[in-house]
Amino acid sequence: MPVRMRSLRIEGFKAHHDLTLRWHDRVNLITGPNNSGKTTVLEALALWVEIFDKITQQAGKGNTKRGISRGDWYLDTSYAHHSQILSVRSPGFSDLFHRDGDALSLTATFSEENNSTFAIPLLIRKARGGNYELNTSLSAAGAADVNKRLNTALTKWPGPFRVLFASPIAAVRTHEEFLTPGKVQDMLRQRRSAEVQRNRLFHLHYVRPNDFQRFREDLSQILTGEPSKIDFQIQGDPNKDVHVRVSARSDPRDLFRDISLLGSGSLQVIEVLLSLYLDPKDLDIILLDEPDSHIHRDIQQRLLTTIEQRATHAQVFATTHNEALLRATPWDRVFHLPTVNDQPHDLKPIGDAKLALTGRHHGLIASPLHSVLTSVGAETALDLLNALEARHFLLVEGPRDAALLDHLLDLNRMAAPKESARYWSLGGVESGLRALSALKAVLENIRNGRSLWDKAHLILDRDLLTEDHANALVGALHAKFKVRVTFWRARTVESVLLSGGPSRTLARILGNVAVSSGLLDRHPAATLAESACQRAWHALKDRLLARWGDGLDINHLHGQLKQRSDLLAELLDPKHNPLSRDLGKLQNDVKNFHQSASRSERLADSADKHDVRAFVAECFVHMGIDEERVKQWVDGPNWFQMLITELRDLQDFPALQTVLEALRRP
Repeated sequence: MPVRMRSLRIEGFKAHHDLTLRWHDRVNLITGPNNSGKTTVLEALALWVEIFDKITQQAGKGNTKRGISRGDWYLDTSYAHHSQILSVRSPGFSDLFHRDGDALSLTATFSEENNSTFAIPLLIRKARGGNYELNTSLSAAGAADVNKRLNTALTKWPGPFRVLFASPIAAVRTHEEFLTPGKVQDMLRQRRSAEVQRNRLFHLHYVRPNDFQRFREDLSQILTGEPSKIDFQIQGDPNKDVHVRVSARSDPRDLFRDISLLGSGSLQVIEVLLSLYLDPKDLDIILLDEPDSHIHRDIQQRLLTTIEQRATHAQVFATTHNEALLRATPWDRVFHLPTVNDQPHDLKPIGDAKLALTGRHHGLIASPLHSVLTSVGAETALDLLNALEARHFLLVEGPRDAALLDHLLDLNRMAAPKESARYWSLGGVESGLRALSALKAVLENIRNGRSLWDKAHLILDRDLLTEDHANALVGALHAKFKVRVTFWRARTVESVLLSGGPSRTLARILGNVAVSSGLLDRHPAATLAESACQRAWHALKDRLLARWGDGLDINHLHGQLKQRSDLLAELLDPKHNPLSRDLGKLQNDVKNFHQSASRSERLADSADKHDVRAFVAECFVHMGIDEERVKQWVDGPNWFQMLITELRDLQDFPALQTVLEALRRP
């Protein structure tokens, strides 16, 4: 992977006192309420590159003390007059600094191909005569290490980083003179890209015709949905003519017309694509300040897809209030700035926000995007719209199921965006199944192409039911309600954690949670964690064997099974209802299933949520943690969420793999 900017810390710059943003590798959308400093973040990115360029020197000879060889590039101190800083709009000498400060710091952290990182903190201080002092805050040893990293990781000297600041374009001039490449770059740094769009198209067309052809096809695909509809006529000779002339048409039957007659949305898309097709640097930083809100949502989605495919040496940073653009962007690329204040903020994408287990127990579970859209004044900030946009619409028994499923989708995204999903909490299987007919009637009428019910997927606990009962119910519920149905391959959602047995992975998770929750100061030795897990597992097996043993009075199952049988009798035709048989036979089936599961150590099939909680508590006690502290922890509301947060690899949890595979089936 090429060099990427992993994070940027902004200290003392304009409105931002101390703000850190942890970037996505490709596309980053920055939103927030008015005056939260969105454009200032883009300026900070541009200013970092400008300072870097101004203080980078090439060594004429080696310097062993500084770890520099002849010909190396290194960071040095420089001075620049206020008027020479082009990347930031700052009419006054002090306008760069937060409040009455006299210095600012911008620290960019980069990753190399081997995924190691290095940070470059750059400083600006007030100096005399309207000048700024520009340097780095690195120590001598730190500077030597970074200089070495720079010369290894970067190859496009001078200027391995390039900023392309594309502001919204309402129109381009009716005439545009030919300019030298250096002048074009100056105009771009001054955010006057609209004044040189014809020059950039001319350069791409005549100097790099193959790339221009790809550019034209991508532009046509984005704007029209077809790769060959848009065409250009580019005329002029910089050696003889004063003006460059560019005309375009969007259909072979149309006349060519000057690009000044194109709409603002088309001009904005042209501007973005031009930035992707220039000669690549080690890292091209493309800055988009408020992409045109009038670009159709389909065009926005196609634009983002193209950026992902083409921007192999680029990172895109865009500010927006545009609700449609935010909805079309995966949440692991969206950053929500808080209202400006003097508190330090360390921002990650909203996609890192976990669904809270304390969320509502009935109805649509609020998404992280809901509060974001509300803060930027979106009148239609409804989670139902998010559900229409999502790939998955999952009907679950409660917030715990939603939190686990969301984590599974997050783990499974790998290099691709996280699959979007929205969750409807049924508030338990009994109330949920009773409400299914009414819910179907409502969701069938909420549509955008497909209705919400068309893509609904019902995911249920098996509870006391046998695996055969659950399999039969999948078909019966689908036939009745025309909805996809999946049962967890465990008694409850909590029990899925036991589906792989007392594995090393489960022991590692429990050890990590013991540390992260403050029950232990440091991670227990692997052998201790594994031993604790094994002991708790055997104790759980003994309890389940005793519960479901031969001496069990099956009459205690009567109430629960009759309640479930009566419910299904209300919903299903008797010939499709697997629980319509003789209740005594049903009780025997359930008893035999759980006995077999306990004896063969398929404890996930038979353990309920209370058993899982007791198993976790016993593991912690065997690790040497005080029983009273353990009891307080497992009695808290977040014990399950802390466990699933530590899930990394699903290979040892077959119940989780099965559900993930079910989600992926068409």
